[in-house]
Parts: sequence; C-alpha cells; structure tokens
Amino acid sequence: MDNNPLLNYSIFPPFSSIKINHVKEAVQKILTNCYNTVDQIVSEKRITWDTLYYPLMIAENELQRIWSPITHLNSVQHNLALRKVYEESLSFISEYRNWINQHDGLYKSYQSLQRGDSGQKLSIIQKKVLNNILHNFKLSGIYLSPQKKKYMHI
Repeated sequence: MDNNPLLNYSIFPPFSSIKINHVKEAVQKILTNCYNTVDQIVSEKRITWDTLYYPLMIAENELQRIWSPITHLNSVQHNLALRKVYEESLSFISEYRNWINQHDGLYKSYQSLQRGDSGQKLSIIQKKVLNNILHNFKLSGIYLSPQKKKYMHI
C-alpha cells in the first residue's frame, strides 16, 4: 500500500503510475479513515468546531483528493477493467455518503455545537456553514421515520 500513487502524491497525481489495482485499495483505505473519523467525532465529549468540523473535512478532502484522478482516468481511458473498478468504488462511496447523511449521532453533534456555548462564538461564516450542514441533513431525510427511511435504499 505504501507504493500506491493515489495515496502518496503531494501536488499532481502521477497518472502514468496509477494502476487499476491501486483504485480499490486507495478508496477502501480512505473510506475506512472516513468511517473511523466519524466514529471518533461522535464519541467526543467536548464538541467544538475544531473537534467536529475540521476532522471530517480533512478526511473527506482526502477522499476527494484520490477520487478526482480516478474519475479523470475513467473518463479518459474508459476501458472495461477500469470502468468495473470505478463503478464498484463509486458504490462504496455512495454507501458512505448515504451513511453519513443519515448518521443520527453526527447530526446530533452538529445540533449540539449550534446550541452550545462554542456555537455562539463561531464566526458568521462558520455559523452559515453549520446551518447549511444541518439543512443538508434535513434534506437527506434525517427526520424521516424508520418506515420511510427503508425506501431510501431502493
């Protein structure tokens, strides 16, 4: 895994070094980190902008950082083997996005931040970002009953 170019570049992705087997490996490693980051965030006792927002954004930026060159390669090369790995990886990412958008603990953590003392001390921009995050949870159906949520997985 240490020689996976998707996981080890600083500025520009080394497209010529990326092989099909690197894709799934990188996506799984970064998604595992994203899941673990969410679990760590919701277990925090003291909720602040720095303990809630930043760790998740760093993890998700890493996901975007590896996914962007994969998407580009899929568009440019568009061969059957890459398409298969791309689609499989896309399903893992979609599953993660659905999981995070329905994560009650994460939603409650953002609500606690908004209602708590540290939420009142946020800048105007941070408050707007926080309001957008909470709004996105609502648009994703966080308030739906379990009966209605089952239809989201169809």
